[in-house]
Amino acid sequence: MVLGDYFIQELQTRQGVVKVGPRAVEPVADIAVLGALDSQQFFEEYDAFTRWCDAGTPVPICLDDFPMNEPFPVYVYTHREAWLEGTATLIRDDHHTLWIEVPEGIEDGTSGSPMSQHEATL
Repeated sequence: MVLGDYFIQELQTRQGVVKVGPRAVEPVADIAVLGALDSQQFFEEYDAFTRWCDAGTPVPICLDDFPMNEPFPVYVYTHREAWLEGTATLIRDDHHTLWIEVPEGIEDGTSGSPMSQHEATL
């Protein structure tokens, strides 16, 4: 990635397989922001990504956009290549602390972070 090489990840979604590339990776909290591939070189993949995004509700990724103590939807991609749906709530504005709840729980091994618990603080 540092040298400009593409890293392409295939995600199985409700709309089918979508190919994405990383935009930002935070290895300690084990969070990644994924985006569309280059529209000039990967037109079909870009179009599939756009359709997938249009089918969902946008979630802001800047903590300044999240109101305090109001849950918003989050999706966790597990090491078993499955999506888990849950909610996150900004609980401390001064330290940008999120409380994440995933009803089915998050299986150990999905992350080296505290996310192996039913509910976790990042």
